Amino acid sequence: MQSVAWKHVSSPPPENFRIVASARKVMATVFCGIDGIVLTDSLEHGSTVTGTYYADLVRKIRASLVEKRRGKLHRKVLFDQGNARAHTSLEELAAIRNAGFTQLHLPPCLPDLAASDY
Repeated sequence: MQSVAWKHVSSPPPENFRIVASARKVMATVFCGIDGIVLTDSLEHGSTVTGTYYADLVRKIRASLVEKRRGKLHRKVLFDQGNARAHTSLEELAAIRNAGFTQLHLPPCLPDLAASDY
C-alpha cells in the first residue's frame, strides 16, 4: 500500500508502526473532601459497576471517613455523584441514606457552561 504523504521521490518510504494491544484498563474511583483524599478504589478490567458493588463502596467510604476524619463525621456529608444507572439503584440509594449522607441532585449538564467555554 502506498502512502498518501507528500515526499520526495528519492526519500525512503514512511515507517509503518505495529499495532500493539493496549494494557488492561482499570477504572479508578477517587473520593475526596475538603481535607484531601478519603478513599481510592479500583475496578478490575471486565468487572461491572452494579448497585451492589456501589453500595459496598458507600459503606467503605463511611468506614474510611470514621477512620480518617475523626470528630468531623457529625457534620453533614454531601454526596455528589452522576446519574449513571448504578447510581440510581434502590440498593445504592439505601446505602447512602443508611450511611447518613445527604445526596446532592445536580443537573447532568449546567446550562450556563457550554462545551465551547472550555
